[in-house]
Amino acid sequence: LAQDNVDVRSELQAIVNEVVEVEGIVGLSVAVYSPDMGLLRSTSGAAIGNTSTVLTPEHLLYAGSVTKTFVAATVLQLVDEGALSLGDTLDSFYPDYPNADRITIHQMLGMTSGTFDYFRNAPDNPFIPVLMSDITYLWTPDEIITTAASIGQPAIPGTTHTYSNTDYILLGRIIEVTTGNPLHEELRTRLFTPLGMTSSYLAGIEEIPKPVAQGYVRDAAFLFGAVESRVTT
Repeated sequence: LAQDNVDVRSELQAIVNEVVEVEGIVGLSVAVYSPDMGLLRSTSGAAIGNTSTVLTPEHLLYAGSVTKTFVAATVLQLVDEGALSLGDTLDSFYPDYPNADRITIHQMLGMTSGTFDYFRNAPDNPFIPVLMSDITYLWTPDEIITTAASIGQPAIPGTTHTYSNTDYILLGRIIEVTTGNPLHEELRTRLFTPLGMTSSYLAGIEEIPKPVAQGYVRDAAFLFGAVESRVTT
């Protein structure tokens, strides 16, 4: 079994090295769990683009939209506890948001609320120009919500699925308002600590004690997508 373990690790490393070289990836970190061999980890490339900083298994990587899973789980725990209901509408928290009296927590969880995704391309979306000119600017959740609310919505609530990061910014704030605690504390208390996730942090809020690999995209079109269509409701 020990020899098999060594062989599998070598094969995994060779695959990761090849993908980085063939695909022109800056850095790649892969983890594979096997009941027989445990956790196998392999990395290749750089932790920071255009540098000689070697990516290692100790580097943390941004989870991105995987964070939505934990936000959704926390909301559902609050529903189970009776602190929230899936039928609660957004006007209880943000009464001035467009269609707030028609947007439910259930719709936001499933992205059928019709909210404008602040991360999408639109001629009148002020978020994108700021992001492209000053990527270090730290937006607050309420700034993002205000920005999204100022733009026409792409769909009538409950009529269609429209991927929206705004939904989960709203849900994060709803968690904070409902519990009276910062989102990162609720995620840590309810999920990270019980699940033994000792290397998970809410970036920009919590201090991160380990090295972090730089996130990147190849082009802005991939990141932001096509110009968002909208309807007036």
